[in-house]
Amino acid sequence: MGGFIVILAQVRYDHRVILQKQPIAWTPIVFSILMSVSCVLGLSFWNRGGRSALAVGFMIAIAVGLLGFWYHTNGRPLRAVTHNLSAWVTKIPDEDKPPALAPLAFAGFGLLGWCACAKRFQKETTW
Repeated sequence: MGGFIVILAQVRYDHRVILQKQPIAWTPIVFSILMSVSCVLGLSFWNRGGRSALAVGFMIAIAVGLLGFWYHTNGRPLRAVTHNLSAWVTKIPDEDKPPALAPLAFAGFGLLGWCACAKRFQKETTW
């Protein structure tokens, strides 16, 4: 939940210029709000369906991250990642491109959250 709140603050700032031009830029903002609220509810009702609902939300987070990655790379993910990684060996001039790998934070949180919700990682209760 904390990760989605931090992403919400950062993405709202980073997308401030593009929000009016491209409505898809609202996706990570709205999704972060929904996941933050879902996390509170899911944790409150963990044993009564909250875990399963959160698992679905976290799987959607993976999809949102991959979709954002696609948009941030203009449909050329390999080219964008290669360009970003080239910063380790050459100087890249400042550019106005969105960070290609940033949306994958959603995918990372989604994967971690899904693992936390997975039944195989839950402690058995004997009551």
